[in-house]
Amino acid sequence: MAIELPVEEIKEVAEGKHEAVITRIGERIEPYHYIDIYFKLEDGMEVRYGVPAAISEKTRLGKILAILGQKLSVGEVIDLEKVLVGKKVSLMTINEDTEKGKFAKVVDDSIKSSVVHGHVYRPQLDGSLKCECGSVWGK
Repeated sequence: MAIELPVEEIKEVAEGKHEAVITRIGERIEPYHYIDIYFKLEDGMEVRYGVPAAISEKTRLGKILAILGQKLSVGEVIDLEKVLVGKKVSLMTINEDTEKGKFAKVVDDSIKSSVVHGHVYRPQLDGSLKCECGSVWGK
Protein backbone atom coordinates (compact mmCIF):
# COMPACT_ATOMS: atom_id res chain seq x y z
CA MET A 1 0.00 0.00 0.00
CA ALA A 2 1.35 3.42 -0.94
CA ILE A 3 1.72 6.12 1.66
CA GLU A 4 0.76 9.45 0.14
CA LEU A 5 1.03 12.84 1.82
CA PRO A 6 0.36 16.33 0.46
CA VAL A 7 3.11 18.94 0.36
CA GLU A 8 2.25 21.64 2.89
CA GLU A 9 3.25 25.26 3.14
CA ILE A 10 5.71 26.19 5.87
CA LYS A 11 3.88 27.47 8.94
CA GLU A 12 5.48 29.97 11.29
CA VAL A 13 4.36 30.88 14.76
CA ALA A 14 3.79 34.63 15.07
CA GLU A 15 6.14 36.31 17.53
CA GLY A 16 4.55 37.75 20.64
CA LYS A 17 2.07 36.80 23.34
CA HIS A 18 -0.05 33.67 22.96
CA GLU A 19 -2.74 31.87 24.91
CA ALA A 20 -2.02 28.13 25.07
CA VAL A 21 -2.91 24.84 26.72
CA ILE A 22 -0.33 22.30 27.87
CA THR A 23 -1.17 19.13 25.92
CA ARG A 24 1.58 16.68 26.86
CA ILE A 25 4.90 16.16 28.58
CA GLY A 26 7.94 14.46 27.05
CA GLU A 27 11.36 13.45 28.29
CA ARG A 28 14.81 13.43 26.66
CA ILE A 29 17.85 11.72 28.13
CA GLU A 30 20.55 12.55 25.53
CA PRO A 31 22.76 14.51 25.77
CA TYR A 32 21.21 15.73 29.06
CA HIS A 33 18.06 14.92 31.02
CA TYR A 34 15.34 17.34 29.86
CA ILE A 35 11.59 17.61 30.22
CA ASP A 36 9.69 18.86 27.16
CA ILE A 37 6.44 20.73 27.73
CA TYR A 38 4.18 20.92 24.65
CA PHE A 39 1.82 23.86 24.22
CA LYS A 40 -1.09 24.07 21.77
CA LEU A 41 -1.47 27.71 20.79
CA GLU A 42 -4.78 29.44 20.10
CA ASP A 43 -4.23 29.03 16.33
CA GLY A 44 -3.74 25.25 16.68
CA MET A 45 0.04 25.28 16.23
CA GLU A 46 2.19 23.44 18.76
CA VAL A 47 5.43 24.63 20.37
CA ARG A 48 7.81 22.75 22.65
CA TYR A 49 9.65 24.17 25.64
CA GLY A 50 12.54 22.10 27.02
CA VAL A 51 13.77 22.52 30.58
CA PRO A 52 16.35 20.62 32.66
CA ALA A 53 14.74 17.76 34.60
CA ALA A 54 15.20 19.22 38.07
CA ILE A 55 12.64 20.67 40.44
CA SER A 56 13.41 23.30 43.07
CA GLU A 57 12.26 26.85 43.74
CA LYS A 58 15.07 28.16 41.50
CA THR A 59 14.85 25.83 38.46
CA ARG A 60 12.79 26.68 35.36
CA LEU A 61 10.63 23.58 35.87
CA GLY A 62 10.08 24.40 39.54
CA LYS A 63 9.09 27.98 38.69
CA ILE A 64 6.55 26.77 36.10
CA LEU A 65 5.05 24.30 38.57
CA ALA A 66 4.78 27.02 41.24
CA ILE A 67 3.19 29.51 38.80
CA LEU A 68 0.57 26.88 37.98
CA GLY A 69 -0.27 26.34 41.64
CA GLN A 70 1.91 23.37 42.64
CA LYS A 71 3.43 23.61 46.12
CA LEU A 72 7.06 22.53 46.18
CA SER A 73 8.14 20.50 49.20
CA VAL A 74 11.65 19.04 49.35
CA GLY A 75 11.51 15.25 48.89
CA GLU A 76 8.05 15.26 47.32
CA VAL A 77 7.70 13.40 44.01
CA ILE A 78 5.54 15.28 41.48
CA ASP A 79 3.60 13.66 38.62
CA LEU A 80 4.27 16.23 35.89
CA GLU A 81 1.51 15.03 33.55
CA LYS A 82 -1.10 15.16 36.31
CA VAL A 83 -0.07 18.65 37.40
CA LEU A 84 0.62 20.28 34.01
CA VAL A 85 -1.44 18.70 31.22
CA GLY A 86 -4.62 20.65 30.52
CA LYS A 87 -3.48 23.88 32.19
CA LYS A 88 -4.18 27.09 30.30
CA VAL A 89 -1.28 29.54 30.15
CA SER A 90 -0.05 32.64 28.39
CA LEU A 91 3.46 32.73 26.97
CA MET A 92 5.70 34.75 24.67
CA THR A 93 7.47 33.41 21.58
CA ILE A 94 10.27 34.71 19.40
CA ASN A 95 11.46 33.22 16.12
CA GLU A 96 15.07 32.11 15.79
CA ASP A 97 16.92 31.29 12.58
CA THR A 98 19.03 28.16 12.88
CA GLU A 99 20.94 26.02 10.40
CA LYS A 100 17.84 23.76 10.26
CA GLY A 101 15.43 26.65 9.56
CA LYS A 102 13.33 29.16 11.49
CA PHE A 103 11.79 27.95 14.73
CA ALA A 104 9.57 29.47 17.41
CA LYS A 105 11.17 29.63 20.85
CA VAL A 106 9.26 30.10 24.09
CA VAL A 107 10.81 33.00 25.97
CA ASP A 108 12.21 31.97 29.37
CA ASP A 109 10.15 33.21 32.32
CA SER A 110 7.24 34.22 30.04
CA ILE A 111 4.92 31.34 31.01
CA LYS A 112 2.07 32.59 33.21
CA SER A 113 -1.14 30.97 34.43
CA SER A 114 -4.25 32.17 32.63
CA VAL A 115 -6.78 29.99 34.40
CA VAL A 116 -10.35 31.17 33.97
CA HIS A 117 -12.65 29.74 36.67
CA GLY A 118 -10.42 26.69 37.05
CA HIS A 119 -10.59 25.37 33.46
CA VAL A 120 -8.41 22.33 32.93
CA TYR A 121 -8.45 21.17 29.32
CA ARG A 122 -7.84 17.51 28.46
CA PRO A 123 -6.90 16.15 25.02
CA GLN A 124 -9.72 14.22 23.33
CA LEU A 125 -9.46 11.38 20.77
CA ASP A 126 -10.56 13.75 17.99
CA GLY A 127 -7.63 16.09 18.75
CA SER A 128 -9.74 18.76 20.46
CA LEU A 129 -9.19 20.01 24.01
CA LYS A 130 -12.21 19.86 26.30
CA CYS A 131 -12.83 21.04 29.86
CA GLU A 132 -14.95 19.13 32.37
CA CYS A 133 -17.41 22.06 32.25
CA GLY A 134 -18.00 21.34 28.54
CA SER A 135 -16.08 24.25 27.02
CA VAL A 136 -13.80 23.43 24.10
CA TRP A 137 -10.41 25.15 23.65
CA GLY A 138 -10.31 27.47 20.66
CA LYS A 139 -14.07 27.65 20.13
